[in-house]
Amino acid sequence: GNINDYTYAGGTGSPFIDVPDSSIANVAAGVGSGPVNAIDPDFEIPSEWKYAFGAVMNYDSGNPMLGDNWTLMADILYSKTNEAALWQPVSWTQTGIAPDGRPTYAGNTNDFLLTNTAEKGDSLVLSAGVAKDYDNGIDWSLSYAYTDADDANPMTSSVAFSNFSNFSTSNAFQPDLGTSDYEIAHRFNMTFNWEEEFITNYFTRLSVFGTANQGAPYSYTFGSNAMFSPFTRSTRELVYIPEGIADARISALSDPTAVAALNAFIDSSDNLKEYRGSIAPRNMAADDWWTKFDLKLTQELPGFREADRAEAFMTIENVGNLLNSDWGILREHGFPASAPLYDAYIDNGQYVITSFNADADRDSIVTSPSLWQVHFGVKYKF
Repeated sequence: GNINDYTYAGGTGSPFIDVPDSSIANVAAGVGSGPVNAIDPDFEIPSEWKYAFGAVMNYDSGNPMLGDNWTLMADILYSKTNEAALWQPVSWTQTGIAPDGRPTYAGNTNDFLLTNTAEKGDSLVLSAGVAKDYDNGIDWSLSYAYTDADDANPMTSSVAFSNFSNFSTSNAFQPDLGTSDYEIAHRFNMTFNWEEEFITNYFTRLSVFGTANQGAPYSYTFGSNAMFSPFTRSTRELVYIPEGIADARISALSDPTAVAALNAFIDSSDNLKEYRGSIAPRNMAADDWWTKFDLKLTQELPGFREADRAEAFMTIENVGNLLNSDWGILREHGFPASAPLYDAYIDNGQYVITSFNADADRDSIVTSPSLWQVHFGVKYKF
């Protein structure tokens, strides 16, 4: 309607500046039905204590075979969580205990409270490296890093619902510590550089960078969450690993073919066999190793002034994939890194196994980092 159809508090309000009385009344009379994200009044900002120690040693062997100009490096980085964040579904109430001892819940999965975790994780990174340079323009380095990191909630996303849902656990309301989604347990890096003056006073450089690392961690889960909580959007409940064919927690109503296939799969896995009769830990498995090499060729050129230099360069990322389409391929289970092992439901205090997923360990190619790319460029230094 016309702006003159509206009234304002005290009769002194102005159109386009103040809120009409009718709008205020409508808001006051409104009934909220949307999801709620709240903050615990005692919430503490996430923080960590970090401790670092590093050493670098320049070493001359005095041995003609080994030579001089060696650089040896070692580092230790330890981080201890002081406070960590957690999203809890505020309306959940515990309804019972599952056959393997985990709690079961009922409630609404739309309302969340930002609070702090009860358990506080830590991480340890150990790294070592060696580097060597020569008088002929060649230098190289080789390094290794080991990482052991755990947390309760990796907080993988940007909103409350996603941070709550996108990680595996056996107790979504109060998750236990587990291997962090971000842990890469083993990584090797190498560099190789060669510099030569094919044109007097203008260097030609060849650089190679290589990396090889263990794959991302992933978790074995149930095919459904419905028997543990009202949250059924993803397969996030860590799976129970049966003691064997005659496990008392597995019902006789189970599909015998599925039970036999499941137990054969467990027997074939060194990791899973260790957890028979218990819940598989979060991120207990890791995807295949990934190896990638990048190459850069740089040529110095004269500039417009005597002291200036121009550079033309070519970079090839993932050279291995350029040479062979089977090389340099990154394969992962994909976000949020779960591998549903079997489907079940609870009946009379036991799991009734209905099907087994023989493809639980199947991964897929991560496209972008698996491709080779060539870049050309120029640089001018003055």
